[in-house]
This record gives sequence, C-alpha cells and structure tokens, in this order.
Amino acid sequence: MSHFFGQTLGERYRIVSLLGSGGMGDVYLAEHVLLGKRMAVKVLKPELSRDEDLVQRFQQEAIAASRIGQENIVSVTDFGRTPEGAFYFVMEALAGEDLGALLRRVVALPLERALPLLAQVARALCAAHAEGIVHRDLKAENVMVLARDDGTDWVKVLDFGISKMSDAASASNPRLTQAGVLMGTPNYMAPEQARGEPVDARSDVYSFGILIYEVLTGTLPFQAPTLTAVLLKQMTEAPEPPSLRRPELGLPPELEATIMRTLEKDPARRPQTMAEVRDSLVRVMQQLRGGVLPLSKPLAPRSPEMGAVGGLERTYVSKSHPPPTRRAGRAVVWVLGVAFLLGLGAVAVVKFHPRPTPALGPPANWVPLAPAPAPEVLKATREAPVKAPPEMPTPTAMPTPTPLAAAHRLSEGDVQRVFSRSSRKLKDCLYQNRDALPGAAGSISVSFIVLKSGMVKEAKLLNASAGGSGGPLESCVTKTVKAMRFPPHSEAAVAFEIPLGYDFKN
Repeated sequence: MSHFFGQTLGERYRIVSLLGSGGMGDVYLAEHVLLGKRMAVKVLKPELSRDEDLVQRFQQEAIAASRIGQENIVSVTDFGRTPEGAFYFVMEALAGEDLGALLRRVVALPLERALPLLAQVARALCAAHAEGIVHRDLKAENVMVLARDDGTDWVKVLDFGISKMSDAASASNPRLTQAGVLMGTPNYMAPEQARGEPVDARSDVYSFGILIYEVLTGTLPFQAPTLTAVLLKQMTEAPEPPSLRRPELGLPPELEATIMRTLEKDPARRPQTMAEVRDSLVRVMQQLRGGVLPLSKPLAPRSPEMGAVGGLERTYVSKSHPPPTRRAGRAVVWVLGVAFLLGLGAVAVVKFHPRPTPALGPPANWVPLAPAPAPEVLKATREAPVKAPPEMPTPTAMPTPTPLAAAHRLSEGDVQRVFSRSSRKLKDCLYQNRDALPGAAGSISVSFIVLKSGMVKEAKLLNASAGGSGGPLESCVTKTVKAMRFPPHSEAAVAFEIPLGYDFKN
C-alpha cells in the first residue's frame, strides 16, 4: 500500500507513513495540509472496497466511533474515498502502544495500575452500550494505552469494525449483524457469540472479564493448541479462579467475584450491564487507595457469612466510620501496653517480652472472625505469615515460594496466545507473497526457538515453494516471529513448529 505515500486524500490529508496493517485495511499517519495537525487515516484495502457488505461494515466502524463521543473511545472526524475507489476514515493520531504489546513486555500489570486502566475501558463500553452499540471484538490489541502529562495511563478503545448497532443503522443491512455468523476473536469470545447466536451488551461483559483476567494474571483463562479448541472451552469449560492461577497476587475477594461473574456461560447470570462491573472496579480502587485492602498477600475465599473482605480482614467503606489511622493505632497500643505493665509488674514483663507488639491496633469492637490459616495456605503467600501457635509448624520451616517466571514452563498454549496477537501481520505476509506459496489454499509451517528470556533466537520457514525460501515471504514471516515476546520460562531454549493455514481461493 506504499502507493499512498505522499498523496493527499480528500484534498486535506497528506499521507506521511504507514502505521500498521490489519485484516480489512491499513492505517497511515497523515497531516492536515492547512492545520498541520497529525491524524490517523484508516484505508480499506482496495480489493475489499468492491464488497458492498465490507464497505458498509467499514463505514459502520466510523459511524459507531464518532457517534459515541466519549473520551476513552478513539475520535473519528471524517470519511471519504480515494481516487482509486478505496474508502477511508480519519481519526485522531494516538501516541502510545496497544495493551497487547504492553502485556507482552510486562506479562501482567500490578493491581494499582490495572484497575484504573480497566475502569476506563469499562467507561468506554458503558458509553457505547448507552448508544445501542455492542463492540463484539474487545481484546487487548483494541485498547490503546497512552500517557498523560502526569504519567498516568489514558485509555482509548479502538476498532468498532464488527460492532453491532441495535437501531435502524444496522437494520438497513441485516447481513452485517445476523445470527449464525461467527465474528470476533476466539480467545475473548462469549459462549453465545461462539455459537453464532445473537449478542448484546452482556457479550461485551464476558469479553471484558477475559481482559481483566489477562491483565491481572498475564494469562488467558482458556488456552488450547487450536482456535477451535479455544471456542469449545469458551462454551463448556468453567474458568480457573485467578486466585488459584496466581495466588501470590492477593486479589480482593470482591474483584475476583466480579471476574468470575463476568465469565458465566449463561448471559442471565452475568452482570446485566457494564455499569455494574465498572462500579465494582471503582469500589475496589477506593478501598485500595484508602489502605483498606492488602496488596501483598492472598485473602481467604469469600463466603456468605463474611463481609466484603472476609477472613481476619475488615472493610471500612462508610464515611461515618473511617478506618483507624496508624497514629491512632499506635496510641491505643501504647496506652494498653502501659496499663498492662503496671498491672502485672516486672515478672509479667519478662514473661511476655518475646511476643511482639503489633504496629497497628485493632478497632475497639474487634473480635476474631476465623482461625489462623492452615500451613498449606501459608505456603502460597509471598509475605511472611503471622506467627503461628506453638503446636503449628513455624513459618520459618516452610519453603520459600518460587517466583512465577522461574517456575513457568513455556507451553503450546502460551505460544498460541502470543501468535494470535500477530495473526493479522502473518496473514498479510502470506497474502502479499501468495505467489511463493505452494497453492491457493493450504498450510506452511514456521519453526523457531524461544530462549529463557522469552525472546526468539531463530526462525525458519518450512515447506514453502522455492520462491519462499530466503525470499520476501520468509523474510516477512520470520521478521514477524522474531519480534514476538513470549513469557519468561524455566527452560534454556524451547523449539516450536507452528502451522500457518491460508485459503485465497475466494
């Protein structure tokens, strides 16, 4: 698509460079010839501009994004057609990276960064749903992460190309959103969407639950060697609670309960609106900022008899009953300590001296809610556990937990997840170099070696024609694979061979 370089589209937008390519179009950096303002221009591939359905879907993406008009959704400002007949729309240029690329670099986000970021995504979806628009393809790659002047994250949700509009805009062409058509990304797809059934806002709630799970744990809840197997798991398999997959995170029980509710197979059992999920995230954020919820140790599972936190923790959310401050707690401990010493005398002082005085005193009406956790629970914590009673094994005798990165073995599921994020680039490589392929439909394979750090050491294309060996096809595919970043793992190097299927008959 380099023939657009230097051209001026619509007599206003001068193409500067190519930013990226997708399944339907290419995105260019452009400059407004009068204002000098940088913009992004998405151009539908010319060969696709002859398909009326695809053109209407492309136009629907522009309409959906511009109609919502919310700060966390990319702003679309113009729509037009190139002299060659390719359709395009103009949107704000974003200086950042997509969430998928960010997760490939850092694997998972800490809770204090993840929650504000996810809350912004939830607000964007709330605004879309209020306009009757269901995204249907929410995933990490469709969330751009930018930086504000103060260094905090600012989120923009992209790509409403397969969104479902519930009003007359979509009714004019029912083929764009008809039931029985499978659209979306399997790793994030709601069960009803995977079955080709009608979708609504609750399908976005499910996809958002997948996104929360991935951002916090660094893994997708459902992983399998093939996309078909992933879809089957989405429809039939219950997800593993994130606290079991990553017990060292110490996720607040309300947050985990929200995640598990969003991933219910039956839409009627999920939160019925994105606003419910957003409000839950905001509550947890407020509790964390108030120092109410711990970040460094896992909490006991929530039960109906417990409060919002459960176990020995206590939640303070009422403004009329704020949590006791550290200074007040120390004062209480000091007064009680003096009274204790005066009452029992020097003998009591000697006897009880080995027991440390807590740094933060409990509220006056505190009563024990549960016994101390069993030794097997303490093994999963990263923080030093509370001193155990004499009859229990001492915490110092317990093994130190192994860091996740050192204990992790790189699986085919990990590889499949990383590959799925680059599927568009690989597809473009195959299409642009289709003359080097053995036929119009088939499969070739790429072999590569992943080092312990997660970087790719070698990549080689297999079973392509002579034109593919050492040519543009192999260069494009291997370059894409070498740019991938896999989770750090315990093995020195692992070799993989991945098939790349294609079908250009139609």
